[in-house]
Amino acid sequence: MRIIGSAILRAATMLIGVGLVSTVPNLSWTRNGASYHLVDLGAPSPSVATAVNDRGQIVGRAFVSDLKDPEGRLIAKVGHAFEWSAGHFKTLGASPVQATPDYAISVAYSINQRGVVVGASGSFLPVSLSGLVFTDVFMYDNGALIEVPLFDVEEAMKPFSAGAPEQAFGINAHDTVVGSGSYRGFVYKRGKSYEIPPLSDLEEGNGTVGVAVNDSDVIVGATTAGIPSDRPRIHAFVWNDPGSSRMTDLGTLVGYQNSIAMAINSSGEIVGYASQGTTDRGIVGGKWIGNRDPDTLEFYLLPATGHAVAWRNGRTIDLGALPGSPQSAAYGVNDAGVIVGTSGGRAVAWIRNRIVDLNETVEAPSGWRLVEARGINNRGWIVGFGLLGGNQRAFLLVPN
Repeated sequence: MRIIGSAILRAATMLIGVGLVSTVPNLSWTRNGASYHLVDLGAPSPSVATAVNDRGQIVGRAFVSDLKDPEGRLIAKVGHAFEWSAGHFKTLGASPVQATPDYAISVAYSINQRGVVVGASGSFLPVSLSGLVFTDVFMYDNGALIEVPLFDVEEAMKPFSAGAPEQAFGINAHDTVVGSGSYRGFVYKRGKSYEIPPLSDLEEGNGTVGVAVNDSDVIVGATTAGIPSDRPRIHAFVWNDPGSSRMTDLGTLVGYQNSIAMAINSSGEIVGYASQGTTDRGIVGGKWIGNRDPDTLEFYLLPATGHAVAWRNGRTIDLGALPGSPQSAAYGVNDAGVIVGTSGGRAVAWIRNRIVDLNETVEAPSGWRLVEARGINNRGWIVGFGLLGGNQRAFLLVPN
């Protein structure tokens, strides 16, 4: 996920019988004795897998059709949320917000142990070269796509302003949902939505986003936290008791300006990444730039030279990067403390404080390059996306 400065948080919040036994893979990996078996999820390309629960249900986004102008020129790829389970792939559909069904889009970001999926569903409007995205928060439960009602942070009983993209990024076992809507993050709990207030009191550019929530209802994400400047700071936060206590600023690494928390496990270990500057690559302000996968989790801090971070036992830990790479980012962590993410355009894991290139650990057909690991469950299953013959494809890694 990526947010940058006031424009970023503004942009992000406008869009951004199985045993549950934790597994830590063995570190004695070689090409001929791989620790993981790679499964191509078979989703239409380009595709990305964003999360996996302990039952092995996987969610993400796949581009199911091309949107073309009357002359037959490609305007955009139309993506839909998907679920994969036990070898079966299905799309979850989409509900258009302000356009015809041809423009309906959706993305799934998270799934809980009960199989409830959250994400965003809405419309792509080709009103400019890059298009605009309008989305509402959805839950997918028992085969039904359900819109989650949110309220404007300035007028508690007024719906979010029309056209302001809303997205849900995380859900826990109690169906507590976190995400972003308008200029603020939200918590949706027991049928009610609550604002996630920012740590800063800037007159303009204040914002928050809720990214993940564990089963103790501890929430993590990002908030504006700096003094007024051309580059207000964005810091990771943890909120232990939503609604009754002030969130905690997790800070960032020495030498870095921004940070964001991407995941939290049951013991409260938090992972994410730090970033130094801002960029306009990817999705900014709800726009598609080029044909890059419009997955908001990709576009919050865009850590071109950032580093993955773990917040553990009151310490901020630089997780490092692969040799020769200036960049890394952590996206997920399981209850055994295994962290997954990316470094230098290669999917990685941090196991017992050691970074491992997952490309060196898999039984995979030639031509594959694993790019990002997005999620990991308590069985050690890892999901993300890679490149095969130049095409972006969602993958699953299963420990041998």
